[in-house]
Amino acid sequence: MSKLVLDNVSMEDDFFENTSLIGIGSALPGYKFCWTLNTFLDMDFKRDEEQNLSITKKKQELHFPIYYHIRNGNRTILYQIKCGNESLLSEIKSIDFILLIEATTCIADAISINKKLLNLPDIHFSKIMYPEDLKNRHNLIV
Repeated sequence: MSKLVLDNVSMEDDFFENTSLIGIGSALPGYKFCWTLNTFLDMDFKRDEEQNLSITKKKQELHFPIYYHIRNGNRTILYQIKCGNESLLSEIKSIDFILLIEATTCIADAISINKKLLNLPDIHFSKIMYPEDLKNRHNLIV
């Protein structure tokens, strides 16, 4: 009898294909940050309370809210990557939110959105990131 082996690298590559990431620093709570994006960027982020990302660190279960915006078949996911003093991506301490843009034009979309984010109130910084640079990118797979 042969064992089936889950190919995590292939799964990660598939998930992050045609995506761009933007790391955002903001002290706003998730719901207010979504309101800001919805208002100033004409988006429509919604949260499915049953779809948090959960990880266990130091024997404690942590829950990280995620929000979705879908338009014209393109999906954008907003991850709130802080839970208290813990981060969903332990290699990144200064980022509060990650915006994942999934579209055939994801790079152009990320550049455009990033420029707009830099002009919004309560956003301290915004930068384009690359999935392959994230050691714990598997934590973003939904």
